[in-house]
Formats: sequence, C-alpha cells, structure tokens
Amino acid sequence: MRVSLIITNYNYAEYVGRSIQSALNQNVLTKNFYEVIIIDDGSTDASKKVVESYRNDVKVIYNDRNYGLPYSINKAIKASNGMYVLRLDSDDWIDNNCLQILSMFLDNYKDFDYVWPDYNLYDKKENIIGINSKPLGAGVMFRKKILFELGLYDENMLINEDKDILIRCQNKYKGYHIKLPLYKYFKHGKSMTSNFNQVKKFDNLLNEKHQTT
Repeated sequence: MRVSLIITNYNYAEYVGRSIQSALNQNVLTKNFYEVIIIDDGSTDASKKVVESYRNDVKVIYNDRNYGLPYSINKAIKASNGMYVLRLDSDDWIDNNCLQILSMFLDNYKDFDYVWPDYNLYDKKENIIGINSKPLGAGVMFRKKILFELGLYDENMLINEDKDILIRCQNKYKGYHIKLPLYKYFKHGKSMTSNFNQVKKFDNLLNEKHQTT
C-alpha cells in the first residue's frame, strides 16, 4: 500500500463528514493505492455517529478518553500500512488529486523525504480568504520510515506538535514544496489554537526544546 491518510478528530462532528468524504473521493490509479484511518480522541459530541456511517470504507480507531493530538497521530501511524503518511485534520479537506500528486513526487524523487502543497484558507462559507505556502502539520506527506527514525510525534507537545515534527524533519531530512493548492484549511473560531494561554505555554515549550529564540 502506498499511502495512509490519517484523519484525527476530537468533537468536530459538524465537519468530520466533509473531511472523510474528501479522503474517499481521491483520484487514484488502483483500488489498493491508499487507506483512510480515522482516529477519534474521546469525542463527546455526535462524532461517533458520523464516523460509523463510513465504517465500511475506512479503518476506525477510538481512544477511550482524550489523550491529545500527538498521541492519536502516533497511534494511527503505528496502525498504518502505507509507505507514506499524510495527516488530515477533521475540520479540513483535500483536493481530489492530493494523494496521487504528492505520492508521485516521492515515488520519483528518492532524495526527498517529505512533500507539502499550498494550502488554501477558507472561511465558514467556504470562501477562499488566503493561501499559505509553508508546511503545516496536516497536509504534509512523509515517508513513514523517517517518522519512526525521529521517534514519532512528541506526545508532551499537545500544541505545536506540527512545528516540532517539522523542525526535527528539517534538521535531518529534505523536503519539497509543490505549488498546487491541494489542501483546504478551514479557519474558524473553534480551533484548538484559538486558546491564547495554551498556545503561549506550548510556544515556550517549543522554544525551550529547540532553542528557537
């Protein structure tokens, strides 16, 4: 299997169906090209009802409580079968050609270990309000072996786990930016990173770990 697409979810019942649907609507060459893994981190809303409606087409993992995003990502990576791994947040979605294009790049350019696209930023009405070209935690396709070489995600980094893994990747491996808007990033007030105090705490933790300031 080439690609494992991991959807991480916590209390995003209103959005996760769109995310799953975009994962299942990929234009790929063979039926066994990729798998979709949904890991729910102890949601208390209607997420389970939505996720269960897709059970025949995806692999589902439920945490018995809320352990945090990096724990969930690691658990899903360990359960994955693909050579490449891409994370999709449950409030975002991807272009139908995302997996095909990113994996094709890694297939053909062995010197690169991870690749990311442009990110179109959307508001609540799904209007494009901007574009981001820098890699984010979600939307980056990694060769799975390098994630294990790095020791996977830092489970103490409940926020900034994406920045942390990218810093560690950039220090050791080579990445590439494909200038195509293949990832759809949803900007809304319910994001975990909207909590200023929590963000500040983990910004300090990231700075201490990597001596970035």
